[in-house]
Amino acid sequence: MLASLLHWLLRAGLADRSEELLVKCTGVAFFLLFAPAAIAPLLARHARNVDLARVAVSLALLVALSLPGWLALPPPLAVGLTWLIAGTGFVLAAIQWYSFFAATPFYRFCYLILLGLLFNLWVLSNTLRPALLEGVVAGITHIDLWFNISVAQMLKSYAIPSTGLDGTPWLYYHYGSHWYFALLSKLMGVAVRNVYEVGYPVIVVPVFFQAFLHFALYIRRVVLGSDAPGKPLRFSFWLLFLCIFLQVIKNLYSGVMLGYSFLESESFVLGLTFMFFFFSGCVLYWTNRGHYHPAWLPGLLLVILPVFVVILGFLKISVLYVMCSLAGYLFLRLGLYKKPLGWISLAVLVALSLVVYLEAVETLTFGGRHISAEGTWFPFYFYRETHRFEPLNFFLFFFQWTYLFILLTVVTHRLYNLPRWREAIRQKQTLPAECAVVIAVSGLLPSFFLFLTGPDAMYFSSIQVLVSAALVLAYLPAFRLPHYAGFNPGRPLYRVAATLASTGILLILYMNTRFSINDNLLTPNANVRKVILGDSTRRSFTISDAAWAAVTGLTGRQPPPHFAPWYSGAVQKALNADSVYRHLHRLSSLDTLPLSLKSKAMVYVDVMRQLPPYRTGCAETALITPALTGMAALDGILYKCPAGGYGFEYYGYKPEHYPGWDKQYSLAELLQRAGQKQRSSLFVYQNGKFVLYDVRNGSPQNTTFARR
Repeated sequence: MLASLLHWLLRAGLADRSEELLVKCTGVAFFLLFAPAAIAPLLARHARNVDLARVAVSLALLVALSLPGWLALPPPLAVGLTWLIAGTGFVLAAIQWYSFFAATPFYRFCYLILLGLLFNLWVLSNTLRPALLEGVVAGITHIDLWFNISVAQMLKSYAIPSTGLDGTPWLYYHYGSHWYFALLSKLMGVAVRNVYEVGYPVIVVPVFFQAFLHFALYIRRVVLGSDAPGKPLRFSFWLLFLCIFLQVIKNLYSGVMLGYSFLESESFVLGLTFMFFFFSGCVLYWTNRGHYHPAWLPGLLLVILPVFVVILGFLKISVLYVMCSLAGYLFLRLGLYKKPLGWISLAVLVALSLVVYLEAVETLTFGGRHISAEGTWFPFYFYRETHRFEPLNFFLFFFQWTYLFILLTVVTHRLYNLPRWREAIRQKQTLPAECAVVIAVSGLLPSFFLFLTGPDAMYFSSIQVLVSAALVLAYLPAFRLPHYAGFNPGRPLYRVAATLASTGILLILYMNTRFSINDNLLTPNANVRKVILGDSTRRSFTISDAAWAAVTGLTGRQPPPHFAPWYSGAVQKALNADSVYRHLHRLSSLDTLPLSLKSKAMVYVDVMRQLPPYRTGCAETALITPALTGMAALDGILYKCPAGGYGFEYYGYKPEHYPGWDKQYSLAELLQRAGQKQRSSLFVYQNGKFVLYDVRNGSPQNTTFARR
């Protein structure tokens, strides 16, 4: 809900504040978060099965949101279904909140609200994009986002993974998240860009953190025993949860990724969501395996595991790799090699992983396809070429949660001598720590041998950060400091020291969040508005300004004058007069056409000659046309654009080799080229409007589109 509210506030002064979209997304998010708790008790035959049923329902509902898009429901029916889901979500949320308020002591309610507000502001500072389209006008945007939207649009219109820069050549990529967002846009009846702009932070990100916490809490029950469900989560649990993500010590390697937030990658977050739900299900099955029918194990190994292999591989290939590494270790550790079922499961796992690898990876490491350099053999490229590597900080901070979890394991199980270690290993008490180490080591190996840029290497190695952090959250309640002479955690002096330490940590987390929301959300949003208005001052808009504006607004006073124009109607007035903005709306209007028409059509815009220069880079400019129209462009790659990656290589494009791409085509040549790409219609931008031509006879249709 806070995400929707903040998005709405940061679009002040702009024409479309997306109220209907925000309500839809908020309701759908509530449904995904609260419906499993309501449905699971109805499905479970025994109380011990409720948690497993909840995980299964969470996964089922997450997948079910894509089914209306798969079934190609008529748009009015799909939108009506969305409103039904959203309405149910609001009702379930009201019930859950009432129960929470009634059962929570006032002091706990207060600190949970404050901690939740702090955490949500940090999350939104890394995920919210309230001025995506307007950022193109200002030249403040991110190429990754337009690449992802383009791929999702091509999947939505043609069911082909491609960027649509010049036709639709098949893109070898982990396009699962793109397809999922495309199907969500069909369900909700909104543009794909709206799903990335609003749906991702409002719907997907909260479900990820729910999956993360489910995994931690289910492990916690194993550690604490049967009384764990009745124990409330202490303040220390939530403080540690904040420390994991907001970071007490800011360092290049102290976060999940290399100096930026992992939440910026939609595919990574969605892949981690499915991974944590799967891990939760495995933990719940393993701890209660004696109560389940023997057929459950074959079902897990031969049905559920293969399905997740395919899902995770197409969502994020790095998640699949780490999961397969862990599965291989457990195959040996749990003695599955002693059973034919284990070997059959391993064979299925290897076969499916190979199929997914061949489809989802651009360049095959062992030869056969070479589209980009990433994934080729290049020992220690990540450490030598991507950044100034700091070995001590890397191994100290990046693996801090794994080190801490190993320490907690040692103390919790009193592993102070070799015989005790042997006994703990035999009883599998150390299995969680072993899994954490396997995930850490296997995630590190690709960066030793392959050509991987900074972010790509971290997608493999950073999974251990989140898994180990969740395990630390699980073990923390079972950890007690020993009562050495003169030291007693129950003494008042200890409580005072703990209070002071907690206060200091909270102040650090607050400052980190403050810097994050200023630098990543408020300042970029203000900069977009300043560029549009032609304001060259160095003044910014910070969270302090926002708080002051709220206070003065409530008291009836005028807000401070320096940022008031940035959030007034003057911004939209300037946008309406901007030729690039008007063209973006022409492109967006084509996306509202029926899929039956778009699936057979392409669009041609001579950006270099017909439009004023964009402020964005040439690669972003090329991707904007397919991203906004939902149709593949014809000759959409700009002349001599020095772009690498982002699908450009699939068109055989080399800027220095294609001077002919600057050629001006006649209408007949355009129609011929569209026909060669198996399209029956072509939208051509002429004289400020799009004209639809029949490729076969070259005649224009009776309707023109998007003249503004």
